[in-house]
Amino acid sequence: MAGRWTLPNQRHTVPRMVETRTLSIHLTEYLLWRVRRGKHPFLAELVRALEARGWRITWRGDGLDERLASAARPGYTLFYEDAPVGPRCLTLRRSYFDPFWQIEASAKRWEWDVARASFDPEAVDGDRAAHFVKFWRERMPLPPPVRGEGFVYVPLQGRLLTQRSFQSRAPLDMVREIAKRERTRDIVLTLHPGETYSPHEREAVDRLIEDPRIHLSDSPMTDLLPKCDYVACENSSVALKGFFLGKPALLFAEIDFHHIAASVPKLGMKGAFEALGGPAPDYARYLFWFFQHKALNFWRPEFGQRVTERLQAHGWPA
Repeated sequence: MAGRWTLPNQRHTVPRMVETRTLSIHLTEYLLWRVRRGKHPFLAELVRALEARGWRITWRGDGLDERLASAARPGYTLFYEDAPVGPRCLTLRRSYFDPFWQIEASAKRWEWDVARASFDPEAVDGDRAAHFVKFWRERMPLPPPVRGEGFVYVPLQGRLLTQRSFQSRAPLDMVREIAKRERTRDIVLTLHPGETYSPHEREAVDRLIEDPRIHLSDSPMTDLLPKCDYVACENSSVALKGFFLGKPALLFAEIDFHHIAASVPKLGMKGAFEALGGPAPDYARYLFWFFQHKALNFWRPEFGQRVTERLQAHGWPA
């Protein structure tokens, strides 16, 4: 029939995105400055390891527009501490101090793979663990372990009057709970030097320390940590450092180093306080497991292989 037309005898499909070994790493302006001048050893080692395996690296800023656009780009994306926004995106975050890092699908430490892993002390070499703890205690530096002097060390963090989703108590309610259950020890509080506290928060702290057993101290961590009987906090890294001195930890919030702590989110309030009086854990083996087994150590010769295995575990190309 004149004028009649037909579709071509072929299928038209939307081209599928080709997944390439192209990696965008999003950083703050300051970190980009450091990278360009070779002043960020972890990122330098990471790029060296990936380029040796055929990856092409692109550096990008960490503004909201850049991060949102990453989901539409081909290839893969790493954010520095920010939460991933797409299926081919992961986050980089230091595991408390260099040279230990994590590559994770979440920016929240309590959602990391190490937080869900089971710690088996029998799987860790005791001699290597003891050497590891001695080395890092001197490097931090921390003083030698000493017997506690009869007080609970409570390093406060931020938002003192607010209970956040990962916390079992607001910080100052945590202090009240400790004071209610702790019958024999004084409680020494410190404020975080990097936080700005509101007048309302300051007033609340002043009311707390009207209790003669609760004290506010401006002494540094290196003075208080060796002398305390145990550390009680939401999820402060001070508790992790206390493990290097054999100090028990009472945690009121989710975190990645909960395994040998008396964790209120894991054990409940009663169970956590009871756990404080239980057998001492093997701090050295735990710290070796936490850092050397479960984190990426860019000082180690197997770092590149460990990075490859970590990316494969997240479904990225080998």
